[in-house]
Amino acid sequence: MIKQILPSVVLWFLAVGGVCAETLNFASPGAPRASMHSQVFEPWIDQIVAESEGTLNIRTFYASPLGNYNNMYDRVLDGVVDIAFATMAPIGGMFVQTDVASLPFETRSALEGSIALWNLYEKGVITHEFDDIKLLGLFLFPNSALHMSDRSIRSLEDFRGAKIRTAGKLQSDTLALLGGSPVTAGASEIYQGLSRGVFDGTIIPWTGIAPFKLEEVTQYHLNAPLGSSIAMVFMNKDSFEDLPTVAQQAIERNSGRSLTERLGRHSDQDAAAIEQRTRQIEGQIIEELDPEEATRWRTELQPVIDSWVANTPNGARILSAFREEIQQLRSTEP
Repeated sequence: MIKQILPSVVLWFLAVGGVCAETLNFASPGAPRASMHSQVFEPWIDQIVAESEGTLNIRTFYASPLGNYNNMYDRVLDGVVDIAFATMAPIGGMFVQTDVASLPFETRSALEGSIALWNLYEKGVITHEFDDIKLLGLFLFPNSALHMSDRSIRSLEDFRGAKIRTAGKLQSDTLALLGGSPVTAGASEIYQGLSRGVFDGTIIPWTGIAPFKLEEVTQYHLNAPLGSSIAMVFMNKDSFEDLPTVAQQAIERNSGRSLTERLGRHSDQDAAAIEQRTRQIEGQIIEELDPEEATRWRTELQPVIDSWVANTPNGARILSAFREEIQQLRSTEP
């Protein structure tokens, strides 16, 4: 009977082209309910799988047991994860030129910053920093705002004695120049840190408020262009190269600038929606940085820019190129 069935199985396999789907793992350390997962990554993955003509499956792992914000980059390099989303601040020393987009007072929106940064990548300005991975998308979150538990900050003088959580060296340097005391901690540590008084507030985009329920432990919010957090979607190079051509093409068609724009636009929309919902919560106070005070802050933060330029290879050229991309984008705005 086996001898009779086996030829039929072989003929069926050949009839469908001998396709055997490759399964890849996609991991994100973000909160499972994050809108980026449901509104961007899930449709993106579905489209790639649909266009792969049966050669590809992608499994998702959110709040991933496969890696966290601090080690996701290494997990992809090691092949534990095939595709990942990760923020770049915890990846110390790897993307110093790409950090140009995270400088304070440089961008107005996540979308314009994301496109400008992707243009630098495509033009070869920062491309070499990604040689070890297959970059699929590169984007910014909106400018980080100040979110405080029991005190408001409206001026430089208000920073005195304030312990504020930061995401990395650049944010820590920024906060120190403004007069605050930086406390570096991961996004998943913010809630407990605020509730226990380890710090008085946090610098984080509005997109980080809802996933980590920070509206429960903050009351005073100040919108100020304190710089953006950069993130990427990337892939293990060997995992990509081992895929059938049709699967590679499906990934390529749906990645790059199109994914970058999609993520940047979603970040802006998500931030606006979360801010609006927070405004409707009784007791929440949201303010904008006064223009005259913004001028003072920008003056105080010039050493951050100068230090970045001095300590970054080709820093002046890269900052100039980034600003040119931003200005070109703004010149085409309706």
